Amino acid sequence: MFYKKSYSNSGAYPRRSSGSSGPSRRGNTGGKGRGGFKSSNIDPALFVKKAVEAKNDVAYVPTLSFETLPVDKRIIDLLLKKGYTNPTPIQDKAIVPIVEGKDVVGIANTGTGKTAAFLIPLIHNLLASPNEKVLIMVPTRELATQIHTEFMSLSSGLRLHATVCVGGVYIGKQIKDLKYQTN
Repeated sequence: MFYKKSYSNSGAYPRRSSGSSGPSRRGNTGGKGRGGFKSSNIDPALFVKKAVEAKNDVAYVPTLSFETLPVDKRIIDLLLKKGYTNPTPIQDKAIVPIVEGKDVVGIANTGTGKTAAFLIPLIHNLLASPNEKVLIMVPTRELATQIHTEFMSLSSGLRLHATVCVGGVYIGKQIKDLKYQTN
């Protein structure tokens, strides 16, 4: 077997060819390197990605401020007390449609405020309809704990209750927490 210098359309990886004209993989390599392949048949430049010059991104200018969000004033007061003034791009685009009851799929990098982007309207809706209950399902206990912590921070003093239910811990406390009534 040997590598040919022909490449498929799907990528820049050399295509293996099974011809009998190349050196054997067994036995003597004939001084051609490890495994009988000539190192000159592989162009290392094909496996190196060239650096792309980073574009200078313009700073995002939100269309709303936390003070002008269409949410309960108590939530706005908590956000301002925490030192938040302007929503991040994901929050700016997601909060209003969620408050309006629309479905939203948001994709953003870690640390951009995705959790608050859905918790702020969720808390607003819970305050507007106190008999409502919400179930948030996430794939890991770490994410569940993170969301719970942020929920408790964003709803501090609002008489809302949250419970984290995960496997591998005592279920009695979780059941007791689920039965807790805030009203």
